[in-house]
Parts: sequence; structure tokens; C-alpha cells
Amino acid sequence: MEIKMQRFFLTFFLCVPIFAIYAEETPREERLAFIGDSITAGNSYAVQMEIYLKACAGKRNLKVRSFAFPGDTALGFNKRIDEVLAWKPTVATIQFGMNDGFYGRYTDWMGNNYLEGVTKAIRALRKMNCAVYLATPTVMDPVYGKPNSIYAGKCNAETYNLTLKKLAEFTGKISKTEKIPQVELFELMSKVMTQCKKEYGNQYVFAGSDGIHPGPNGQLVIAYAFLESLGMEKKVARITVDMEGDVSLSEGHKVASRENNELVLESTRYPFCHSSGTEDILPFLPFQEKFNRFELKFVNLPSGNYKVTWGTFSKNFSSEALQEGINLADEFRINPFNSTFAVLYKQIECKQRYETSLVFELFPKLRNLQGANGPEIAETLKKELIRHREILEREISLPPVNHKIRIEKINQEK
Repeated sequence: MEIKMQRFFLTFFLCVPIFAIYAEETPREERLAFIGDSITAGNSYAVQMEIYLKACAGKRNLKVRSFAFPGDTALGFNKRIDEVLAWKPTVATIQFGMNDGFYGRYTDWMGNNYLEGVTKAIRALRKMNCAVYLATPTVMDPVYGKPNSIYAGKCNAETYNLTLKKLAEFTGKISKTEKIPQVELFELMSKVMTQCKKEYGNQYVFAGSDGIHPGPNGQLVIAYAFLESLGMEKKVARITVDMEGDVSLSEGHKVASRENNELVLESTRYPFCHSSGTEDILPFLPFQEKFNRFELKFVNLPSGNYKVTWGTFSKNFSSEALQEGINLADEFRINPFNSTFAVLYKQIECKQRYETSLVFELFPKLRNLQGANGPEIAETLKKELIRHREILEREISLPPVNHKIRIEKINQEK
């Protein structure tokens, strides 16, 4: 089936994961563009998604670029859309809304501008055969969000959430009209935020200290929703050890050595390694179960209790649990991948911050160069800036990680 037909069926039926379509095509360069405002910029869900797609899902050849523009609106984005189109993305995520309500009570002109801006962007992207995933607005934290301090006297956080909810309804309408997947953020974030505040107290910071820009915890909720819409696989690794036979491994993993009860693996697919900023959200978000299963399972294991050591840390499990399968990524938050993952995270964060500076600061300044040679100089400088972005992308390191798994039976005292 031709690529155009594949993309058509994706966007028409809304149920075929874009990366699943191209999973078997080798080589194939896919290009993912993140489009949004300051919530998308910097240390955000876009960073979490890029590292997940490349390191955890094994999409190593995927090209990713952030076109986030702090303070942007859906309508304002269309003034800069040519930069995105020139990069020729094959997949794009769109997330606007927080600035589109102008931090006030909902009025029809807000909805109409949001509708016009998002629809124009979607149609321009789809015209060049790009699959689009449209997200609803995010949520404002009612404890920390103070829209009155931004636009004096307009509304409080609870009222502004009603504005965001109304814009989310427009997202649903656009999704149906344009036949593209909708990524539901507002309802999901509202639900998770409520659960967290109930568990940790009303002062728990979910959407940032300003109530607008989520920290790593709220950003992980956004990443989760996008990954679900993109149709990511449930398991990062499937390690099955037959105590009387061979070791069976999923793609991205191979046996480096095996001796007695010790197994050394070489893996090019990593578990997603959480920081202190994301761990407290996990009880209320099935991220580990849905997207981060690094499964270890034993066959022909004698009954009893066992100590499993992964890297330098150990935990005890029953033979029943080990034969059913445990999620190493969940059981061992500190594991052999942490240091490599941390380096990779910083590299991707650095690249995306630079990409944001291009669209937010540097390119606008180049457009304002005056004089007879202004356009020529601007084009030369622009090429050099883009070349540096490509260097940052090439420097992203995804080395294989060697890690050791050891199992020992625990002798029961009589």
C-alpha cells in the first residue's frame, strides 16, 4: 500500500498508530514536530516523549524537532507555520489553549480564534501529507493559578478552567470535522491533579508554582496521553529465562553472557527512568503498566522465595511472582540504566531548548535585518544556526547498556 493511502487511513479511522504503520519500513526517516506554547517548550513533555520514543520504543532513526513558541496562541502560530512546513514533518502534535483564553472569562471571539487558528494549522500540515495529533488545552491549578495577577480583575483560576474546558470542547469538534485523533489532556489532568491533591494535600504543586506550567509530574501526564494516542507498545523488554533451557528476549536485547544463575544482557532499549519529579504521580497514572514494562519472567523455577539482583540493588520475590513476570522498571527505580538515561535526557533537553530559542528569539531577529544585504545575510546566518541544531541532534548518544541480573534462592529458616 502506498504511503499516502496509509496516512489517509490513519487520519480517517483515527485508530491506527502512526509509528506502528512505519515500524516495518527500514530505512525510513520519520519526522516528528512538536507545536505549542511555553508548556511545550523547555523541560517538558516533548523532552520526555523524544527520549521515550528513541530510547524506550527503539525509534532511533526518528527525527524530532520542537517548534514551541512561549506565549503563542493557535492563531498566532500560523504566522510562523512556514518554518514547520519547510522542515517537512511526517507527524505533528499540536497543543494550544492556555494562552488562547487570554486568562479571562470565555467569550465567543476566544473560541472562534482558537477554532480558526487550529483548523488552519491542521489543514496546512495535512496538505503536505503530515499526520496530526491535536491535544486539548491543559488545566490551571486552582491553588496556584492567579489569572487576576496577569489580567487584573478578569477571573479566578476556577473560572479560567471553565474557559479552558470550553476550548477543549472546540478541540473535540475540530477533531471530528478534520478527522484527526484528539488527545484528551484537560479531563485527564484535572482527574490526576484532584487525586494527587487528595493524597498529598491541597498545596501539592501539579501545574507548576504559577498554576500554568506543569513540572515534570504534570508534564508526564501530557506525555502519557500523547504516547497512548500514538499507539506505543506496552513492553520495552520481555526477558524470559528458562531455568532448564534458553533465554528468550524481545527486540533490542541480547545475551552477553550466562553463567549459573547470573545473566548479563546488552540492551539498546531502555526503561524510562523516573526522577523525584515524576515518581509521586505514578500511583495515579498507569504509565508503568502501559508504556514502561521491562518484564523479567522465569520458567521451570522451583517453588520458594528468591532474591533478584539487578545491577547493585536486590529485592525478594516469590517463585509465583517471578513465573508470572515482574516489571524491573517498576521494582527497581534505581537501576543500571539511570546514569545513561540521565545523560541522554540532558542532551535532548539541550537540543530542544536550542530549538525553542531558534523560533522564539533568533529567527525573528533575522527577519528584521535591514539593508540591501539584509535578506542574504539573514539566510546565511539561518543556515548556520540550523547546522548547529543538526550537530546537537547528531551528538545525542544512545549507547547499548550492559546490565546484570542474578537470582538466588533464599533458604528458609526452620
